Amino acid sequence: MTDKELRKLHKSELIEVLYEISKELEKVRKENEELKQQIKTKDESHDELMMLVRETAENVRNLCGIESNENSEERSGEDS
Repeated sequence: MTDKELRKLHKSELIEVLYEISKELEKVRKENEELKQQIKTKDESHDELMMLVRETAENVRNLCGIESNENSEERSGEDS
């Protein structure tokens, strides 16, 4: 709605427009909060998955007898 159209509205019509806008705003705020929660949940899931990947990679290294970068750096520091 343009400014010119808004100026032509009566007070009761303006109140109705404001009411509809406030309802829409509340709906958008609720949707925003739900989306934020979904992002938080996905971030937590991603972090858990990354931890499992790292643990699995470390287990594979151990089974194959491959030293991790951290272990080899510690040991090379001990040799000096």
